[in-house]
Amino acid sequence: MTVFPRSSLRPTSSVSPVYKVDALFCTKILAVVPFFSSRVCPGGPLVSGLLIHNMLAIYLATIPFLYFCLDYLLGIKKDGVKNPHPIFSLAAPRSRIYVVTKLDIVSDILKKSKTIAVGPFFISFVQRLFGFNDRAATILGQKREGGEHDLFEELTKMLHAGLANGKALDEAHAEATKYMQSALDRLVSMKGCTTVTLMEWLRYEITIATCNAIWGPENPINNTEIVDAFYTLKSAIPALLINIFPALTARSAHRARLRLAHVFARYYATDGQAKAMQIVRDRYDVCVSHDLTIEDIAFIELSTLYAAIVNLTTAAIWTVVHIFEDDELLAAVRKELAADKES
Repeated sequence: MTVFPRSSLRPTSSVSPVYKVDALFCTKILAVVPFFSSRVCPGGPLVSGLLIHNMLAIYLATIPFLYFCLDYLLGIKKDGVKNPHPIFSLAAPRSRIYVVTKLDIVSDILKKSKTIAVGPFFISFVQRLFGFNDRAATILGQKREGGEHDLFEELTKMLHAGLANGKALDEAHAEATKYMQSALDRLVSMKGCTTVTLMEWLRYEITIATCNAIWGPENPINNTEIVDAFYTLKSAIPALLINIFPALTARSAHRARLRLAHVFARYYATDGQAKAMQIVRDRYDVCVSHDLTIEDIAFIELSTLYAAIVNLTTAAIWTVVHIFEDDELLAAVRKELAADKES
């Protein structure tokens, strides 16, 4: 799902189905009204529950963003709303969110760079999620004099190139594998019967292994507290994207974000990137050349952390679960590992 902020789009000639979506949300939220109305007066509801339901649904549809507040504060919506439209909009506080549900349409949008400037969408999304200031957001959207791409596009292309198949990726893979081997050795060397929570162990060790490979020996993501801060941030993405007083509405995630930015700022202030992957050093140098401060770079670097970790840890966990769920596959893997150990 791709989310676009209102400020980056102009109105289209087509009628937005947003009110249909809001009505669905209202219907779901207000389904509890007949229950409560029938209990306010034991002899019967003061007003027909169905009538209250319909009146409030119509009223709330005129305040489209209200369901966001209800959903966040009351936790009523659990499974979302299935909308038949490939593109639809949702009115939210301070913005309008455009949702694209078809991957082929997302691909088409990204290809039409001359018609649709995708950069502002992503910059707004990343700013809401990782919390850098408006000055940094403006710089990310600027092009060098005579340049073809703005800074955000330049950093994105550098990331793709730096993590493409080749020597740099092979070295990072080898470093991560070396760390995972040492993690397994530590587990085996523990005396007595050792029990670990598989998901938590994998998530922690793979996160550290990946960050060591990318940010080098001075890697700032290097202990349980910092790793937990990252996953606290990850768990509160919806609240951070709404971006209404996040210090109050997403307090834990906001504090986690500040904690992560602080350790990255300290990392760059002490030249920790000197022994990191080339891609980290190159991105830092480009950011500095665009007059971004170390604090700005620290918040922006959280996007690299997110991109590097989220899918990798999830895929690794499910791969291990799948292996242990299939007896034949587990036996084949153990046989192959035993053969490698003997050789």
